[in-house]
Amino acid sequence: SPLHVAIGAGLHQTVALLVEANADVNKIDHHGRSPLHLAIKRADCDSVRLLLFRGADVTLLDKTGSSCLQMAAKFGHVELVRTLLEHNAQIFQRSQKGPSPLLVAAAEGHV
Repeated sequence: SPLHVAIGAGLHQTVALLVEANADVNKIDHHGRSPLHLAIKRADCDSVRLLLFRGADVTLLDKTGSSCLQMAAKFGHVELVRTLLEHNAQIFQRSQKGPSPLLVAAAEGHV
């Protein structure tokens, strides 16, 4: 979707315009990722906050079964982890194929 492309390219102003124009913040791309997954992968705190404000679902899993919180924990994005937890992401939610975000963070040395 255009929102996925804008997030992937780091075009925050375009992301904001698309979200304001009611782009679907939970649309899944052909890789099974939501816009929130992409923003977290890029460590784009501004886009993450905007997507969450507009109702992005923190519980969606990507095609590999990873949650947004697992991704943030894996890469040590502490600010994003806090933001996701403030929006009710579940620290003990296991993926379809792996450990909870807490165990992911521990395995990567981020706790």
